[in-house]
Amino acid sequence: MAKKLIHLDKNNTAAIKDDFTEWCSFIINEAIGIGILVLVTLFPLYFNDAYYDILSAKFYFFVRCMLILISVVLICALVMICIDLKSYDGEHTREFLTRLRPGNWKKNFRIADAAVLLFWLLAGISTLSSDFVHEAFWGNEGRYSGFYLISMYVILYLLISRFWKIRGGYLELFLLSGIIMGILGIGDYFQLDPLNFRTPENIDALRSYTSTIGNINTYTAYIGMVMGFAAALFSLEEKPLKLAWYYFCMVISFLAMITGRSDNTYLSIGALFILLPFILFKDKKGIERYLIIVATFFSTAYLVSLLNHLFPNQVLGVDGLFVLITRFSGLPLVVLFFWTVVIGFRFFRLEPEKRLTLPVRVWGGLMIASLLVLIFLVWDANMGGHGSRYGSLSNYLVFNDSWGSLRGYAWKKAVFLYGKLSPLQKLIGSGPDTFACLAEQRFYYTMMEEVGVFFDTVHNGYLQYLITNGLLGLTCYMTFLGDTFRCLFQNARKNPYVFGVLTAGACYALQTTVNLELPIVTPTFWLLLGIGMAGCRNT
Repeated sequence: MAKKLIHLDKNNTAAIKDDFTEWCSFIINEAIGIGILVLVTLFPLYFNDAYYDILSAKFYFFVRCMLILISVVLICALVMICIDLKSYDGEHTREFLTRLRPGNWKKNFRIADAAVLLFWLLAGISTLSSDFVHEAFWGNEGRYSGFYLISMYVILYLLISRFWKIRGGYLELFLLSGIIMGILGIGDYFQLDPLNFRTPENIDALRSYTSTIGNINTYTAYIGMVMGFAAALFSLEEKPLKLAWYYFCMVISFLAMITGRSDNTYLSIGALFILLPFILFKDKKGIERYLIIVATFFSTAYLVSLLNHLFPNQVLGVDGLFVLITRFSGLPLVVLFFWTVVIGFRFFRLEPEKRLTLPVRVWGGLMIASLLVLIFLVWDANMGGHGSRYGSLSNYLVFNDSWGSLRGYAWKKAVFLYGKLSPLQKLIGSGPDTFACLAEQRFYYTMMEEVGVFFDTVHNGYLQYLITNGLLGLTCYMTFLGDTFRCLFQNARKNPYVFGVLTAGACYALQTTVNLELPIVTPTFWLLLGIGMAGCRNT
């Protein structure tokens, strides 16, 4: 190759070099694409011994996939470097390394990239300085979310966001596998046990486990991402067949969320309904699609209420706020009202389409007003001592130890633990996923006496990071999420898949305030963020 270049002019040499660059990019892109394909199809549906080892099974499946992916990418990179050194005197390698110099970081890294790298670095420092170095590295005393798993997340995000060109087909497969998972969960709600995981001996113990995910809180966290993604794509799609497919996925995801019987469902659905108007209310078609989504949700809730009434002995029954919704006598009128509005708006929208600004501003104002009202209600129910006036809603407004299935108790203990950390630990944390180690040292027996259960996690992803990764680690993580969502929001109308990642990510991020991050679902969250940022770069 090098001898042939001697007889070529500069233009031909540059063309061959560009071909080599494109060839290298193609190889790396395909390797990453195969890894993504496995993670969006096989990973969510994989299990080993039913629910008994679901956490470790998912963890090891994900880690093995990542180790194979990293090895393949490194081998490809080394082969390409050797070819580059032999044929082009290492020019491409030098160009790539030049981009990594600190002086060029501003041109080659977004705030999100810098924040996630700093988050990873701080997690490493926190691990090395921890009183539980082994546990902080592996996360074996918690939920496997130690420095090792955090490293896998960061590498996955960087590989996809910087070296992969977004392909819609992979995300369609993400929807397909999610819908299969949702259908399995719906089958469990009707006690059909499609996976045959239950026996007469364990059926009561497994009531809070479902589909191929396990615990219902984790299940609805994953389905929430599928729901957000399907709703976003439905809201922008024009082709009839794809529109019907996205609508079907949205209906199944709504059914799966409602029959999932988890309280974090409300946060995911709330995130979806709050976020969509900021993108869709910029034109009349978007407003119409939003109204259809809302009408479909209430129709789905009404369908569940009918099925519960028709088959009372076959269903597990809904919990929480969905009890109020599905048993509300005026629910059929609500459904009729929204579909009437949809039909009426359809005729109203026949005039030429134009960009709108007022609806988005009005919606933003309503959300601010709603937030202020919510703050007042929480203050009045707690500080004002008027919780009883809100009836069944007081279970959500009054914060005490029993709030959120004892989450209030876990959060109180977490705040106490953070206050007992040293000044350095307050900044960098006690070590990733070491909350269980701290809690066991200080009040294992107290927990067992007071509530009869030992909390090995905080059940709030952000509060968990505050304790285990410190204030600096949490700040970097929140900066990473903030800049990522900002970029996704800016490009949402340019690429529907980017919009889908935005809504899916928002649904996951909000429900994490009452949930924990697990290697069952969190890898998909990081994967989607990487895909979304790859879409932004391609755009």
